[in-house]
Amino acid sequence: MATGKRGRKKDPEPLDNSLLEALQFINVAQRAMGTPGQTHCIIREGWAAASDGVLTAGHKVHDDLMACPQTARLIEALTRCKEAFSVTQADADRISVKTGKFRVTVPCVPLDTVAIMWADPNIAPLDERFTEACRKVAHVAVEGAQRVALAAVCMAGPTVMATNGFVVVEAWHGCDLPPFMLIPKLAIAALLKIEKKLIGFGCSDRSVTFHFEDGAWLKSQCYIDGYPNVQRVLERPNVGPMLEVPAGLFEAVNQLAPFANNDHVRFCTDKVEAVTLDRDGAEHDVEGVIEGSSFAVKSLQMIATIATHLDTVTNDRCAYFIGDKLRGAIAKVKD
Repeated sequence: MATGKRGRKKDPEPLDNSLLEALQFINVAQRAMGTPGQTHCIIREGWAAASDGVLTAGHKVHDDLMACPQTARLIEALTRCKEAFSVTQADADRISVKTGKFRVTVPCVPLDTVAIMWADPNIAPLDERFTEACRKVAHVAVEGAQRVALAAVCMAGPTVMATNGFVVVEAWHGCDLPPFMLIPKLAIAALLKIEKKLIGFGCSDRSVTFHFEDGAWLKSQCYIDGYPNVQRVLERPNVGPMLEVPAGLFEAVNQLAPFANNDHVRFCTDKVEAVTLDRDGAEHDVEGVIEGSSFAVKSLQMIATIATHLDTVTNDRCAYFIGDKLRGAIAKVKD
């Protein structure tokens, strides 16, 4: 009987589905329904790219294809490939995906149907400090607002800002960027979902592009309207230190929200009251609350995760707050 060392079983090779990764990345710039250019991507010369008219995204690919497939259908097909598969281009009108007993035909449109405005060149380094700052302010902007300034994150050199007209927040990131470019909230929302490493930035007079370590990029059109002078609102007179947000304040606001008939709460000494339109009231004890201010519930909820210190007494029209590398103001309301 022959003896000898038995060969070690090799681990199975990982499935190379890099095309799926690229399509999932650029899908942020596609729509479920729309024009062919909004529902189909373009794959050619080692790149996959897509645009919905506001956002454009590009990602390198290894596949030798020259086609404009329906993005969502191709993603669905590739998602179901759990073992060896093939992607072939039968002709200009369709792509075929095959794996085991599974086969899907993906329709394509002519190459000249999908027009892509390519990325702005990478001109400045950018890192996660920018996305961290955007995460602190983006929720304040209102997507679809009639005033575009309220639907945007304003890039202002080393800071980013956002306002909905009642709350304004400015967060510092320290990267060297151009001042006063208005990036749509939907673009920042897309950026914050990307897990790739951000390395660079490019821009034109009407667009910005974010570049990632693996060569992928995300481009957005910018609003060209002016931005309100929020710095004037944020400038707090030097009247002494801010006070730490009282423990349990925002939890109390959430508890009172269903009972505030006009969505306002009133700050009283060591407690918060729901402002109601009748004699039935609701209140919540919060030690350290200073009497004399009323705020919209939604505005207070908006700063709950970012405000660490609060000044409700300096200004009759607004309260000031600060947090980790940020400052802001929240409008007071009349009962």
